[in-house]
Amino acid sequence: MEQVKKTHMLDDERGLIVLEATWGIDALAILTIKALEDEDSEEVLWATKEVLKRVRQLNSVIMSAVGDNEDNDALRKRT
Repeated sequence: MEQVKKTHMLDDERGLIVLEATWGIDALAILTIKALEDEDSEEVLWATKEVLKRVRQLNSVIMSAVGDNEDNDALRKRT
């Protein structure tokens, strides 16, 4: 009996790309929370905006990987 995949993860590499992106998002969230707890300044505000831009980029990689919109090489370049 053939096993049917339950997600759009085409292969193990694609799954690893998604995991790496989620690990990056988690690290950025921890960094941002710590910065906001320690200091409230213009620099922290600017850095927070830049971190959130990167979170959006990584999330876009995950959405593309799950939605099967790009090949693995293209996804890897964006992580």
